[in-house]
Amino acid sequence: GRMLDAAALCIEEAPGRMAQWQLLRCKALLAQAQARFDEAGRLAAEAFAVLAPTGHPLAPIVRSALLASMGHHIGYDAEALAANGLTQAPVDAQAVPTQGVIRALAPAWVLSQVGRLDEAASIYRSLGPVAEWRPTHHATLFAYAFGVGVAAALDASDDVASLHELLNPYRGHHVVSGSCSISYFGPVELWLGVAAAYLDQLDDAVVDLEQAMKASAVNGAAGFEVEAQYELAAVLARRARAGDPARASSLVAGSMKRASSLRMVPIAAKAARLIEELDRQASAALTPREREVADLVAQGMTNREIAVRLFLSERTAENHVQHILTKLDLANRSQIAMWIYARR
Repeated sequence: GRMLDAAALCIEEAPGRMAQWQLLRCKALLAQAQARFDEAGRLAAEAFAVLAPTGHPLAPIVRSALLASMGHHIGYDAEALAANGLTQAPVDAQAVPTQGVIRALAPAWVLSQVGRLDEAASIYRSLGPVAEWRPTHHATLFAYAFGVGVAAALDASDDVASLHELLNPYRGHHVVSGSCSISYFGPVELWLGVAAAYLDQLDDAVVDLEQAMKASAVNGAAGFEVEAQYELAAVLARRARAGDPARASSLVAGSMKRASSLRMVPIAAKAARLIEELDRQASAALTPREREVADLVAQGMTNREIAVRLFLSERTAENHVQHILTKLDLANRSQIAMWIYARR
């Protein structure tokens, strides 16, 4: 941000379309990375308006890439689809250029995100085997990250494994174009974690997604922190070791709250579905009496008070509470109360 402020001062001294465009598109990139989506969209439009009249080929490319990345978090509207050359009409894969890989992967990514999997598959397969991909240097990480998402959506497990291997050397890096940075797509560990989870390498996925959360928090990439939080919750729910379900419930509740506040509708919707599934599993594990006891615990009642209310012995009430803790994988009565209130 401070560097952009300094650049703005320089541009005031030596104005020009290209300089103004560079400043606006960099500000849009920063806003997108920090989940300031309305601002990012406005700045991207301003940048396009500055450079488009010159006919410069980068004007539409930068705008379409930014909208593609934003759409992953907030959904794709007609403007975002049109900017990426997509309409309601089916896409002719033969008309999509494959040179540089990313020019085909970008529309395939968007199509996979909006559920048009047949069209996404047609474009994706036009690239040939992953081992033969030759992405341009500046778009290598984007190509591999987009590739992971598309391959997973198409259930191309061998490709996911190959892309995981290709991404692995870039741990500690972030997915961003190396030439004329266009948009930001999170830490490499996020996509390594997504790939590992798809491949059922759940322990590896947990490690990578935890790192993705930390890296996103450090650099202020709020949207990708929320996404990594959701993905980690989903992996923990699947792994289901001691402590995993309780942690998954906590993480996904936080993810849904933050995603909703940031208008990240796709992530919020997935988080809501995971919460429902965790709730269904947990509720099914409790007997009607245990659910009744859990409600009273949430009201702050002691075992003795619960016993009086339900005409039980205090020892029986204590046993019910212990069974609830064990079945829900919770540590104490406070967590029982949190579990009840989260589902209300």
